[in-house]
Amino acid sequence: MARRRNGATNAKEIYALSGRIFCECGAAMSGTRIGARGNKYIYYACSNQKNKHGNCDVSMVRKDKIEYVVYLAIVDYIKAHKQSIITEFLNQSENREEKVRADELRKKIGVQKKKG
Repeated sequence: MARRRNGATNAKEIYALSGRIFCECGAAMSGTRIGARGNKYIYYACSNQKNKHGNCDVSMVRKDKIEYVVYLAIVDYIKAHKQSIITEFLNQSENREEKVRADELRKKIGVQKKKG
C-alpha cells in the first residue's frame, strides 16, 4: 500500500514537482504521460482534472518546461540569498556539532557515575 500511495508502481518518469506545484483551482498538480503514435508526451496536470473532480479546465503543462522554470527560480534565489544561506548552514552545522559534544559529555558523565 505504501508503494502504491506515492505512485511508485505506476510512474515511468520522475515527477519531482508532483504535489509541490498547484493549479489555479488549488488542487495539486501531478505527473501524467500520454502516448500517441509511438511518441510520449509528459506533462503535469491538475489532479481535479485528471480524477474528474470539479470542473477545472486549466491546460496541462509540459514537464520539461515547468521543471526548467522552477530550476531557474531556485538558482536565482540561491544567487540572491547566497550569504544568508551560507550563514544559516554554518549555524545549523555548529548547533549539530554542539549537540554531538553535549551528548558525548553526558555519556562520559554517565560512565563516571556508574564507576563512582
